[in-house]
Amino acid sequence: MEKWLYEIMYRIPFIPIAWIFGAAHEQKEYVQLFEDGVIPGGRAIDLGCGEGSNAIYLSQKGFDVTGVDFSSTAIRRAILNAKSADEKVNFVEDDLTDLQQVSGKFDLLVDFGALNDLNPSDRDAYMENVLPLTHSSSNFILMCFSKSVPPDEVEIRFGDHFNITNLTMRSERVTARTIDLYYMAS
Repeated sequence: MEKWLYEIMYRIPFIPIAWIFGAAHEQKEYVQLFEDGVIPGGRAIDLGCGEGSNAIYLSQKGFDVTGVDFSSTAIRRAILNAKSADEKVNFVEDDLTDLQQVSGKFDLLVDFGALNDLNPSDRDAYMENVLPLTHSSSNFILMCFSKSVPPDEVEIRFGDHFNITNLTMRSERVTARTIDLYYMAS
C-alpha cells in the first residue's frame, strides 16, 4: 500500500488500524510462543509497528523494543499508546525498504503485515534491509495473507536464512482471507 493511504487511515480516529491483524494479545499463536518460553527475551524490532500494539506487548514481556513504521501519524499514535501503557519503546519513523534510522542486531524480529503490503520489487529491498538486523540466533515472526505472500514465497525469501515453522493457517474474521503465521529461527 502507498504511504499516503496509511497516513490517511491513521488520521481517521474512528478506524482502528489494529483490525487488520488484531492486537498482539489477540494473536493466541503468537502469545503462546512467549508463554511456552520458546522465544527468550532480548532486543526486539517490530517491523511496520503501526500504532505500537505488538511493540508494547513485547516491552511488557521484557524486551528492549524498537518499533519502525513509515507513517509519521502511526509513530505519533504509537508513542502515545506506549506512554499510556507506561512502557518504554523506541519508535522510529523509517522505511523498511530503505532503512536509515535503524541498525544493529536484534534477537527477535516481528512483522505483522508489512511484507504483506509490499510489491515484489519492494520485498527484495525489504529483505536487503531487514536481514542485516539479524544474527545467527535471531527469531523472526511473520504474519501475512497467503494470497499476498504465498508460503512458497516465504520459503524462497527466508529459507536460506531461517528454519521456518508454519504455526498456523486460519481464516481472519474481518477479511475472510487466509493468514499464515510463521515462526522462524536462525
